[in-house]
Amino acid sequence: MQNTMNDIMNYIPVTLDQAKLLKDLGYNKKTFWYWNDTKNIPYVTIGLKLGDKKYNHNSDKYNNISIYSAPRQDDPEVIRILTLYNTNQKKK
Repeated sequence: MQNTMNDIMNYIPVTLDQAKLLKDLGYNKKTFWYWNDTKNIPYVTIGLKLGDKKYNHNSDKYNNISIYSAPRQDDPEVIRILTLYNTNQKKK
């Protein structure tokens, strides 16, 4: 399914903490939105960003600059991953 600009602009992405957790848990899908948490590059602003096309911001090439994919909060795979993680944390 092709995303329209309206679809891209009107969805709620995961939080930065959720994006970091998803990356740690192996989420590696391409997204338009991404979180930039780079504090050591002065010309880059920190926060939620919109890319010009979909990228896998969780790929290894972004490990040194703290960039994380920001998928939709209501994405079924995201919900499944975070629910499974939370369930496993409660068992510990």
